[in-house]
Amino acid sequence: MLFVAFSGEWRHLLPNRKTLGEAIQVVLHDLRIRRAPLPRAKFNGAQRIAYTGVVLMGLGSLLSGLAIYKPVQLAWVSSPLGHIAQAAGLNATGYEVARWLHFWLTMGFVGFFLVHVAQVVRAGWNNFRAMITGYEIEPGISHHPSGSAPTRSAPTRSDSTPSNSASEKSPAQPPAAPVHAAAAGSAEA
Repeated sequence: MLFVAFSGEWRHLLPNRKTLGEAIQVVLHDLRIRRAPLPRAKFNGAQRIAYTGVVLMGLGSLLSGLAIYKPVQLAWVSSPLGHIAQAAGLNATGYEVARWLHFWLTMGFVGFFLVHVAQVVRAGWNNFRAMITGYEIEPGISHHPSGSAPTRSAPTRSDSTPSNSASEKSPAQPPAAPVHAAAAGSAEA
């Protein structure tokens, strides 16, 4: 949270006037109703709404948790909740409203978590690995813009095939970087 706040990354997360329309398009795309590809962006409309909502839910959970923890000492937190309940025609104290609110905010966090897990499973585990490590592994895909440059890859073998090669027996071989046609041509000149 501190990095997002101080680095200016929060500007990418805040919803703007196009966010609701983008979020609807994302939901239609995820439900496979809309086939057109989504525009490439750091965060799509659905993510902007969800992440901003989670931050606001966190603030609500903090305040309602404090109202539950020390309702008398922190009456300035729990008292307004009771006034809101009475204005809505409910016969509830601020403490009771804080408990109710805290419970439903927790259910919102659980829902947010479950949707995230479902989206990761849907996107594939390579996407999950990219979220953790910061880079995506693309086996067999050329990284050259034309897509025609050859790529080198670490030798692979089937587990059922015995190996006599010394290079295949080394415990940790990093994968070879792709060879780009422009780089290979300039190295020979």
